[in-house]
Amino acid sequence: MKRKQQLQNNGVGWVRGATIGQGSFSTVSLATNSRPNTRQNIKPATMAVKWAELSQLPLLENEKEILSDLKGCPHILRCYGSEITNNDKGQKFYNLLLEYGSGGSLAHHIRSSSSVLTECDIRRYTRSILQGLIHIHENGYVHCDIKPENIILVPAVSSSEFEFDAKIADFGLARKVEKNKKRKEDPRLRGTVLYMSPESIISHRQEPCMDIWALGCVVTEMVTGRPAWDWGPDSDVKDLLFEIAYGGERPKIPSDLSDNGKDFLDKCFNRDSWLRWTAERLLNHPFVAEDDEGVEESQGVLKRRCTVKETPSLFYMWNHILKMSCYACTEEVEEMNVQVAGSSVKEEMAGAQQRRRTTSSTTTADDHISKHLSGREFCIQYPD
Repeated sequence: MKRKQQLQNNGVGWVRGATIGQGSFSTVSLATNSRPNTRQNIKPATMAVKWAELSQLPLLENEKEILSDLKGCPHILRCYGSEITNNDKGQKFYNLLLEYGSGGSLAHHIRSSSSVLTECDIRRYTRSILQGLIHIHENGYVHCDIKPENIILVPAVSSSEFEFDAKIADFGLARKVEKNKKRKEDPRLRGTVLYMSPESIISHRQEPCMDIWALGCVVTEMVTGRPAWDWGPDSDVKDLLFEIAYGGERPKIPSDLSDNGKDFLDKCFNRDSWLRWTAERLLNHPFVAEDDEGVEESQGVLKRRCTVKETPSLFYMWNHILKMSCYACTEEVEEMNVQVAGSSVKEEMAGAQQRRRTTSSTTTADDHISKHLSGREFCIQYPD
C-alpha cells in the first residue's frame, strides 16, 4: 500500500489539519481559516480540504467544475474553490476546499452503536437528499454514487445543536447526461456495487433513475442499519453483480417501516427503470412530504436489529464489501486497489455461472454479463 503522506503545506489563508478521510485517489483533511472575517477571505472558520497529487488533478478539477455548475443548492456540499500547494520536498498537490460537516457521514451515523434513527430523522434526511437530487438532475447530471458515505451531515440552520441537515457530496463519479445525442456506452461500471441499479450493470446506463435506486438502498440502510442486499464478506462481487442485474429480485423492504415508507421504497425499487419514480415526484410522496401530519409513525423509534458493538463481524463485512466501488478512471490507482480485467473476469464469471440455476434464461443472462464485464477494467476500492 502506498504510504500516506502527512503534509504540513498550507494554502492562502488556511492551515491544513488532521486527516479525516482517505480514498483511493485523494485524502480529506480538516482546514482552519487563518484569516477569517475579512473581505478577501469569505471562507468559513473550518473547512474540509480534499487533496491529491497533481497527477490526479483532472479528477478533482472535474469535481470542482460540477460543483460550480450545481452551486447555490443548500442540499449539496458547498465548494469554496481550489488551490495548488507545495510541501517541503517540492511536491505539488491540488486542493479542493469544501464545506465541513461536523456530523460526519450518514454512514458513520447509521453504524454508530450510540445512535438510533427515528423515522422522523429518516424522512428528513431522505427529503434533503431528494432535494439535492432534483437540483443535480435538473442541471443535467447523474451522481452515480449515492450511498451513506457520500451523504454528509451539517448542523441544521435555526435548529438545535443536535440536529443535522443531509448534504450530497463526492461528485468524483458524476456524469453529464447528453440529451438529443446517441448514447455512447460507458466501457466501465460507475458506482458502488451494493447501490448499483440493474440497468446500470446490464447496459451501463448512467441516468437519473440509477440515483433513485441507490436512494432506496440508502433509506433501507437507515432503517435496518445494514446494507440493502444481504451479502456476506466471503461472497464474490461477480455474484453480487449478477444477482442485482439478473436475479429478478429487489432489496427486501423492511417490515418495521411505516406503510408510507414501504410504498416509498416500492417506488424506488421498480426494476423497470422507466417506471421508477423521479426525485421530483418522490418529493411529494407522503413519506417525505413537508406537511406530514398524516404520516404514520408505526414504531416511533426504529430499533436496529444489530449494531457494530453487538455484532463486530458486521463491521468487517461493511469494510470488506460495502465500499467496493467501480471507478471510471484511466489513471493509475494505489496498490490497495484490485484491478480485474480480461480473462480473469471470464474465469470468475465462469465460476459464478456454475453456481447459478442451469436454465436457458440464466444461461443467456450469464453470457450477457460476461460479455459486458470481460475485457473491461474496473477498480474495487477497499478501505484503509
